[in-house]
Amino acid sequence: YTHTKRFQNARPQPRAPVSVRVRKHFAVNDDPKVLDAMYAKLFGKELGLPGDVKWQAVTHKSFDHGRQPFNSKLRFLGKRLLQMQASFHLLSSQPKPTKEPKPSIYKSLEGAQYKNPEPFTHEDYQNIDAVTRPNIDAAISEEVLMPIIRRSGLASTMRWKPADDTDLTRSGEAGIAIDCLHAIIGAVALQKGGDVAVQFIRETILKT
Repeated sequence: YTHTKRFQNARPQPRAPVSVRVRKHFAVNDDPKVLDAMYAKLFGKELGLPGDVKWQAVTHKSFDHGRQPFNSKLRFLGKRLLQMQASFHLLSSQPKPTKEPKPSIYKSLEGAQYKNPEPFTHEDYQNIDAVTRPNIDAAISEEVLMPIIRRSGLASTMRWKPADDTDLTRSGEAGIAIDCLHAIIGAVALQKGGDVAVQFIRETILKT
């Protein structure tokens, strides 16, 4: 599926001799050197990823009507890995100060005293209440990921087809760039192992 020759040349499919719609050409990067430079900026070094995997990670399914290998499955893996590491990051972060403790001794209506049972606590789970979906989404939100994407030049190297090439923002350029970043994380996890992908997530995305 990711054979080099098959990747560089689109799979032959029948097309109508005359298009019923006016097709606008949208120029995307096809220079391997530009792609390699983007990966080097993103990771700070050359990871040795195969060329076909590099291209697939930055190829959206809208490009060439999905005839080229696209990054949907890599994106799914990378996003889940990023969410899991964000959960660990929240769990190990400094716990927020708690409110005033509740009284440990209560009185019943009859005046009898009884002790409130204390819940089980462990030092590894002091900040368990912080691991919520809104906090996870905030830790890997667009505001966190887009500066990384801009510094590396990922948006200018990804391959996609916008709905309106005169308004890339409205066409969802930021969302597709984030999907490509997720796919790159997934590709690194598959090709170089989870340890390398986790190190990139912790040092680049969750460093704050």
